[in-house]
Amino acid sequence: MTTSRRSFLRRASAGAALAGAGSTPLLFPSRSRAGGEIPKRIVFFYVQSGSMPGRWNPIMRSGAPANSETEWDVNPDLHGDLAAYRDDLNYFENLDFRSEYDDPTDPANAHYQGGTHAMSAAHRLTGNQCGGISIDQFIADHIHAGGPATPVRSLELRVSHGSTEGQTSAREAGPALPRITEPADAYDRLFPAGAGMPDPDAARLALRRRRIFDLVAGRSAAMANDLRGSERERAEQYGESVSDLRARLDLMGIVRGAPPDRSILDPLTGLDWSNETDVYRAVSDLDMRLAAAALHSDATRVISIEFGDAPGGECGYTSELAASFGTTDTHDLTHKVNDISLREPLSSDPRAIEVIRQQHLASTRRMRLLLDELAMRTESDGQRLLDHTVVVYVSQIADGSHCLQGMPWFTVGGCGGALRTGHYFRNTRRDVAARRWISPRWDGGGRAHNDLFLTLANAMGSSASTFGEPTACTGPVPGMLVG
Repeated sequence: MTTSRRSFLRRASAGAALAGAGSTPLLFPSRSRAGGEIPKRIVFFYVQSGSMPGRWNPIMRSGAPANSETEWDVNPDLHGDLAAYRDDLNYFENLDFRSEYDDPTDPANAHYQGGTHAMSAAHRLTGNQCGGISIDQFIADHIHAGGPATPVRSLELRVSHGSTEGQTSAREAGPALPRITEPADAYDRLFPAGAGMPDPDAARLALRRRRIFDLVAGRSAAMANDLRGSERERAEQYGESVSDLRARLDLMGIVRGAPPDRSILDPLTGLDWSNETDVYRAVSDLDMRLAAAALHSDATRVISIEFGDAPGGECGYTSELAASFGTTDTHDLTHKVNDISLREPLSSDPRAIEVIRQQHLASTRRMRLLLDELAMRTESDGQRLLDHTVVVYVSQIADGSHCLQGMPWFTVGGCGGALRTGHYFRNTRRDVAARRWISPRWDGGGRAHNDLFLTLANAMGSSASTFGEPTACTGPVPGMLVG
């Protein structure tokens, strides 16, 4: 007797629905943790306003060769808080948005000019939309290529006070992905069952559910054999969807690093949401703690966190100073302090410079908090969670002048031994055709940030040979990958 597609789907769906029902997740090893393998993780720490030229760059040690990649110390001016992680750090000399050099599409404004290239490194689709998948989503695609590897494919966060004139994450050319701005929403997405171990009946219910899935899979395969042509193809696609559902349910119950108790959100209780400074501090600190907990519990392996400018209360920008400077906000002040021509009086005003310095130190302090959270967690091999992670500092501009050359980017962590650390990767500038946006501060072109993104993708296990705009990508950063 030939089984109709409608009958097949009705009978198979009943079994799958039964298997997916109930509140207790399955307790079986995840696909990528078989054999005790410790997964690699990656975090993109995205700061919109970049940094201050000359204040973040590594300081070469006395007597070191001018081109040394290892004889340097952390710059105490802006990166003093990172000195404890000196041997985990990598810096990059002359890193540019070369993908922007010949982009035929004009940006909607200077913010979109950098924002559309920062994470995608591809020619724009429109004046305010990126032209390809962002690097975090590219890596997430690789991780989940064979089926779900973690309950949450990737996590996209935004700390309050952030601008919308950028595109941190995108699945493809076009609009950016939405970002989570409330820590409580991030907690609920990452840890829907809350903290702690499953209920005592978990093993029994998990076994029952798995047997149901096995029954459904067996019936699906048997009935598919009775179908032909497109009907059989649809049945096989249905079987694949059932397997995907089973994998996702498996992952939701894996107990790895213990998820935090919901009391982690207590700092939000009574928070004055109209106070930008208090919100910035509370949300940014919680996001760092939640990000580390998410990676350690293997709720996700790919996170991007977007930071806007720190509010005035965080960097000492008072109404009195604003009146004295004649500026409207810290964003306006950033432009004037980082004026390349030095014709702007505030570019040499010590008070104004210190406000912007404190603004950048605010993000450095959050980076230090994230690193501390990753370093305090231990994996099964005795190493720090940080050793199996790479944190990547990125920005959509180099400084307040909207320069896209000499980007102040760096990485922290060895990504499970895939990356060499403690290096200042050097790159000389080469002659390129003049572009109207190239900063007078620089002559010629540096290494494309495409190359860094490709290096990171390879470190995370991808075999890709290019990323973003192909004409800009020349290959992995020499010497950064191990082996």
